[in-house]
Amino acid sequence: MSKIIAVKVPHVHNFRKLYDSETNGAIYGATCPIMSIYAVNSQIDEVLDINPRTQKQSSPAAKAMQETLRDDPDSFLFRNRGLTFIVRDVTWDNKTEDLEMSFEIDASAESQVNGLADGGHTYDVIKKFVNDTDEAERKEIAAEVKLDILTGFSDDDEVLAIVQSRNTSTQVRDESLLNYRGIFEPLKTALDKQDYADSIAYYENQVVDEKNPGSDYRPLNVTAVLSRLMCFDLTAFSENQHPVAA
Repeated sequence: MSKIIAVKVPHVHNFRKLYDSETNGAIYGATCPIMSIYAVNSQIDEVLDINPRTQKQSSPAAKAMQETLRDDPDSFLFRNRGLTFIVRDVTWDNKTEDLEMSFEIDASAESQVNGLADGGHTYDVIKKFVNDTDEAERKEIAAEVKLDILTGFSDDDEVLAIVQSRNTSTQVRDESLLNYRGIFEPLKTALDKQDYADSIAYYENQVVDEKNPGSDYRPLNVTAVLSRLMCFDLTAFSENQHPVAA
């Protein structure tokens, strides 16, 4: 059963429709203070499943963003690609400057078509930067972030293509995209009771305890499991046809 999550982002500027294809979706653009995003982080956390990988704060890109926010916050908007949301609907009040995005989320679906499609590193860096700033100093944070908001997309394959194309600064690995599409669900079920189940990473930067993002990263990539399983596929290989692709 699906539910609608409404996220109202305050103090959003420069909202405008950038393009409307009439047949294949529309894109809107805006900017807002990073504190506006932080103000609704608990709601945005609910719509992160659309992004096929979790974020690694020790990556060079994340460290560079942290340094920009700390040392040159006014330039953050220009140096950063921003956040891309795929939403069910979006409205903006030009008097209050409140931007409301509605996301349709289906907990029973293998993948989501609404959510944060790109900018996961940016989002996590914003949260960490504000969390590490004293409350008394937070009102002085001047950095802004760009928002891209896409509407009119409901096809899984088209959404996956958008997510894959926009995650180009660090290429999304194949296993992350396959996991996003639910391809590994039978394997997860088969191995669920094994002692090593929590050691297998089905997507990039997956942690051992997904309810605790600070836990260690899973050490065994799912591709290593798949390459070994190939060796036991008697329907595809024989004593004359060997699984060299493994």
